[in-house]
Amino acid sequence: MAKQQPSKTKLSTQSTKLSTSDIEPSVEIGVEDTTADVPQEVETTSFTKRNLTGKKEIFTDLFKLMVSKVIKYEGWDEVNEHPDTHPQKFSTWEHTHPFRTYDKKGDKMNICTPIGGHFHIVEWFVDPNDPEKIPKIKSVSPPMVMGKEKIKGRFVQKPVLANEYDDHTHDVEYLRSSKIEFSTTNVEAQKVIAYEASKTAPLQGVTER
Repeated sequence: MAKQQPSKTKLSTQSTKLSTSDIEPSVEIGVEDTTADVPQEVETTSFTKRNLTGKKEIFTDLFKLMVSKVIKYEGWDEVNEHPDTHPQKFSTWEHTHPFRTYDKKGDKMNICTPIGGHFHIVEWFVDPNDPEKIPKIKSVSPPMVMGKEKIKGRFVQKPVLANEYDDHTHDVEYLRSSKIEFSTTNVEAQKVIAYEASKTAPLQGVTER
């Protein structure tokens, strides 16, 4: 009787590649798909900054432009008359001006309070080596008024000499200092608004030319 030989089956080692489209995701019943709830990363632009609000404290210094005489014209033809040729048409009187380095909004000032129809431009500076010191007055202009000048098709107000015959100025006396607190919110916007308003709004007590 012949001996039965076991059959040999040759196994293939070749693998079958499946595309991703052939694979279906397994979904369990009753399990909620939460992939839509994953927060997405948002890219912020490099120029994005926080807008900060708050308060700032600075010193404002009060000075007095000391007594000086102003020449006033009392006639009706100022262009053609002068104190030397028509002294009866002119008068002189003493006056002073107060001047502050900063106003209550924190804006730097360079014009004293108008008195007698004129004001003075005051140039001043703070010692960079000692900012706590009282500011130093550099110069005080002759009497000025607000005049109009046409620039690029529009009239702009700017200080001009009050007249050709009065060039008085003032010595300056320091009086006192105080602290003021102001909001730093929209400071630049406020400066633009104030600048535009200054072009059309005359200074109180100052005659326009």
